[in-house]
Amino acid sequence: MRLPPVAMRRPTWWTQVLLAVSFAWGYDEVRALHGDVRHAGLAHGFDMLHLDRAMHIDWATPFNAWLVHHDAVADALAGYYFVMHLGMTSLTLVVLWAHGRRYRWHRDALLLMSVIGLAVYWLYPVAPPRLLPGFHDTVRHVLPAAYNLEASRANVYAAVPSLHLAWAVWVGVTLWSMSRRTWVRAVAVLHPALTTVTVLATGNHYVADVISGVALVVVAYPLLRLLAPMAERAFPSLVVVADERRSDLHDRRIPQQQPLAAHVTSEVDLGLRALCLSAHGNDPAEPEGVVRDPVAGGELRDGA
Repeated sequence: MRLPPVAMRRPTWWTQVLLAVSFAWGYDEVRALHGDVRHAGLAHGFDMLHLDRAMHIDWATPFNAWLVHHDAVADALAGYYFVMHLGMTSLTLVVLWAHGRRYRWHRDALLLMSVIGLAVYWLYPVAPPRLLPGFHDTVRHVLPAAYNLEASRANVYAAVPSLHLAWAVWVGVTLWSMSRRTWVRAVAVLHPALTTVTVLATGNHYVADVISGVALVVVAYPLLRLLAPMAERAFPSLVVVADERRSDLHDRRIPQQQPLAAHVTSEVDLGLRALCLSAHGNDPAEPEGVVRDPVAGGELRDGA
């Protein structure tokens, strides 16, 4: 029986649920401390819209205007926006936990990019396009009850960077790394693509937000690799405990290949010697006058 490596051991499910709830609660509490940022958020929102137009990538405006006249598509995208952001992320975390490999690595990357996003929201609040004149708030129109429930605690001035895109790309990266199946990798590509169309058409993000969300994922993984040794130095006790567990686990392992050759040779040799002993306990190959002690293996000479 081979035991799994310590690095592959996953934490218990209830600790991960507690971690997720604690992070969500802490996020809301920190946001609440920021106070009223409406005026700054709207001003920064206009700045982001002007940036998109200056770069000729203002796709949110035509997408949002087109969606107003296509109710069926609006319903589908509003549902996708409301359900799949948290739904796909949570489902991927559960599958990743069940899969067991590199769970902590991907989970920590998700937490790191969320913390970075929170810091940017604090320093630079930005209103989404739907709060600016000329845009239609699709999600609020299609799902008013769900919108009011979410908006009561959500940070509405948190457009840059787009955590919708960051989390969607994280889902894609995680699923792609977990499986080589065609349908899994198709989901890994389609979910970020559909999320991009959704957040632009529903007026929840600018194109610059989308770019910043993708950049957040690109930065988070290398930054996490850089911070990991620092965390080990800051919390050496955790490393010692992990090493002790690894050492204890190593001692309990059953080797893959037992070194049987030497033992078998010795046992066969002893058996042959026992068969060759004479009735008096002498080995015919030994010179006369030499008797082998069968217990101690020593030599006793005649007359000793």
